[in-house]
This record gives sequence, structure tokens and C-alpha cells, in this order.
Amino acid sequence: RWTAIITAVLLIQINAAPFGLRLNLTVLIPFYLGLRRSPQKGMLAGMIVGLVEDTLSNTIIGPNMLAMGMVGLLSPYISGRLFIWTPFFGVIACFVISAADSITVYVCRKIFFVQPTAVSRMMIVVFVQALVNAPLGFFIRPRDE
Repeated sequence: RWTAIITAVLLIQINAAPFGLRLNLTVLIPFYLGLRRSPQKGMLAGMIVGLVEDTLSNTIIGPNMLAMGMVGLLSPYISGRLFIWTPFFGVIACFVISAADSITVYVCRKIFFVQPTAVSRMMIVVFVQALVNAPLGFFIRPRDE
């Protein structure tokens, strides 16, 4: 079941590029699993999804694994610790998590590979990706909510 979901999300992400900007829908998988299951399952799912993305990206292997694993590991800690989970908070959390994932990938590629693009272009891409993912946070909530 999860293999089909990951494949479908990757196909949508690869084929849909509004305004020529790549989407980052795969970050929602470790975010969801981290919130609904456990940090360990979220991190494992994030590392698997990140490995698949790194393999398909023709760059170094590691940036997406690190970023997605971080998302899966940290996502359960944002709910119930400091804030009461509401759909609006889910939208904000999804925006922040999506932005953090994209920025982590960019920084890793800049440090360990080559500068993928100019910082100003990267900020536009990060903002658009996070803006596209944010409304989906309305539907994702922790297991105990």
C-alpha cells in the first residue's frame, strides 16, 4: 500500500511543475507517518523516500535522505508539546516542515556538491513548494487528536 502511495506521489511530483517549479509532495509522507505513527517510522519512511529521490536526481546521495529523515523524526514533536493541534496549526506546520526540508537539501548540495542554483531562486522555489504543501496540512493531524 505504501509503495503505491510513494510511487503515485513521486509520479505526480515529477510530472507536475507549475510555473516550471518542481513540487515537493514527498515530504508529506514522512510528515504524516511521523505524526500518526512514531518518530522512528517517520524517519525510516523519510530516509527511504529520500533515497529514492536522491537516486532519481542524478546528484549525490544523501541530501534528501537527511532532510526527509529529519522531517519524519521531528514531526511528532511539534504536536502536543508546545501547541494545541488545530487545522490552522497543521497548515503552518506543513509550510514550515516543507520549507525546512527544501532548505536542508539545498544547503547539503551547496556544501557537498555544487551550488544548485542562486539563493534568490532557491528562496522562490522553497516558498512556492511550501505554499503548495501548506493547505494539505489541514487534513494531516496527529493520531491522538
